[in-house]
Amino acid sequence: LIQIHDINIFQASLPLLDNVIKTLDETGHFQSSGMNSFCMEARKGARLEPLLDKFDNMTGVNFDTSFSFAISTLMLKGLKSPTVKTSTVKVLSTFLRICNENNGSSVLGYFSGLLPIKGDDDVELMGLLRHYSNSNDTIICNKTMVPDKSHCNLLFYFLATILKNSELEHEQQVIYKIFLEGIYYMPDVFPIVFDQIKEKISQVLANSQNPEILSTIHKINHEIYNRTLTASYSSASANQALQNLGYLGLQGSDQFNPKQKSGQIQIVCNILDAMLED
Repeated sequence: LIQIHDINIFQASLPLLDNVIKTLDETGHFQSSGMNSFCMEARKGARLEPLLDKFDNMTGVNFDTSFSFAISTLMLKGLKSPTVKTSTVKVLSTFLRICNENNGSSVLGYFSGLLPIKGDDDVELMGLLRHYSNSNDTIICNKTMVPDKSHCNLLFYFLATILKNSELEHEQQVIYKIFLEGIYYMPDVFPIVFDQIKEKISQVLANSQNPEILSTIHKINHEIYNRTLTASYSSASANQALQNLGYLGLQGSDQFNPKQKSGQIQIVCNILDAMLED
């Protein structure tokens, strides 16, 4: 239901989703293999699985590539909406707290959604992050949390999607810090965000009075040009990277798009029927 681009349905679905995953956790369903494996196994069914795959393809997310990024991408429109932001943060925090995953990359999507909002000085969130990552030298860009280019692409593009319309300095500050870490960590992946952030960076350089943000942006720009990263960039390559990952839906995922609603509701009805049959 949270995949439907209707803010009223989304808002009503959040407490339901929160209660469902808490109940599954309390009854031990995530104990042996974690939330990701349990939920992916639950998708299986002769009629159900093809419908869910079709819906995911329509929405532009891929649970097989990354379960946590699929959830966070679907939640992003709520994270960016003042009406449901608090409720969405609460549910995403529940996912992170009870998912019972064993490796950092499995929860990277949850942290990507929560860090810009809660901040890198939030004691509880950073305590959870340190539980998954042994590194105290970076916020999140290390081999445990971001083991490969696929995860790095998703991290960068997800944060860039939050950043492009962000008016909150604390959100921007955390994202720029992670971008600076990331450009040192996997510089050849960083160009995927160029289209997303170039206008925002220009605005900040022209108008911001925050010395920490300005200093971080100058360091990012220095690395971009020092490493000649613009030479290897094209919009087509960025789109192709997202398509290969099954995450074209990240583009525009921060807004509710009512034009998608009618088609989504029809397929949700079919999914509910299939759940009853399977």
